Amino acid sequence: MGAFCWIRPLGWILPPKHCKRTMTDVADLISRWQLSPHPEGGWHRVRGADEVWIHLQGAPLELFSLESTADSPTRTVLTADHPIEAIKANHWQAARCLGSYTLVSCCVGPAFDFADFDMLQDLPQDQWPAALKT
Repeated sequence: MGAFCWIRPLGWILPPKHCKRTMTDVADLISRWQLSPHPEGGWHRVRGADEVWIHLQGAPLELFSLESTADSPTRTVLTADHPIEAIKANHWQAARCLGSYTLVSCCVGPAFDFADFDMLQDLPQDQWPAALKT
């Protein structure tokens, strides 16, 4: 994660005794030295949950998404004029700041759980999507 990261629950789908959150919000301050779209850093996926990226402040943000069987990632640039992009569950994703910093918020639903989170660099290369093997 970036230099600043904050995670909070946003809702409940069952009575509180069941503790099932519907969504989680993450605020992340990304600098130009963090999260690159290269395989050795930044690529991650959230299994079973969609992630919505929201550009809040700072430089444009390159956002990459890759379905595991795709030949190449798609690229979107988040700016003040195009601030929101959704990444589907189970898609690999990476981001790169195009200036000195970018402040983003990411909403994950159903709620984020580290048990459903994979960093590409932590997996054996035989589990990497073919498009990210270099």
